[in-house]
Amino acid sequence: MLICLAREKLGIFCWTEFWCSNGEMFDGLISSMTVSRRVGEYLVERLRAFEEKRIEKTPMILVVDGIWLKIKGKGKRVLLCAVGIDKDGVSKIIHFEFYPDESPESWTDFLEKLIDIGLDPTLVKLVVSDCIRWLKKIVSHIFPNAKWQRCIFHLIMDAGYKIKNYRAKRSFQKMLGWVFKAPSVRAFWERWKKFKDKWQWRQPKAFRIVELGLDDATVFFQFPRHSY
Repeated sequence: MLICLAREKLGIFCWTEFWCSNGEMFDGLISSMTVSRRVGEYLVERLRAFEEKRIEKTPMILVVDGIWLKIKGKGKRVLLCAVGIDKDGVSKIIHFEFYPDESPESWTDFLEKLIDIGLDPTLVKLVVSDCIRWLKKIVSHIFPNAKWQRCIFHLIMDAGYKIKNYRAKRSFQKMLGWVFKAPSVRAFWERWKKFKDKWQWRQPKAFRIVELGLDDATVFFQFPRHSY
């Protein structure tokens, strides 16, 4: 699962960099147990500080995600997170908070709290999230001037679920990650053609998921390269 907490102390990358800390896409996937432990340790130090922290400058790009964690004495709860990315591509955690679920009510409350602590919703130009239909509607309502981008990591993982063979899955996902790491729009479509030629008939179900999500997953090309 994508851990949408940027890079601050966690050593985990958000959607702006689709590869693990060794620089290679999916060559070092982190187990859910390790993620939960590291996030938990991090939160103990930072949660109180974030409760009183205000957003001083509204980021151009907002990345939001939910992380399910086991909380001692409370069972599983979801940590809703927001990472801001400014025009220079600098990412920063701006808020996170525990909720009992990822319902429309929880997400609406969380996003509205961003406004309460200083975010100007009219200045956000792009919101990145998982492909949840009602979440997309909530985002468009709260951030009227923002475009919506489908989270590429989630798209890659969703497609991978359709591939049973482990080696084929890793190869498919790694090549797709390479496609999205293209340095330009032209390079992206050149890489996409190679990807399509290789996988369209070998893994038709997985390929179809990517193909259907491609438009929503390439919105970021409308923004300056250095911002993502």
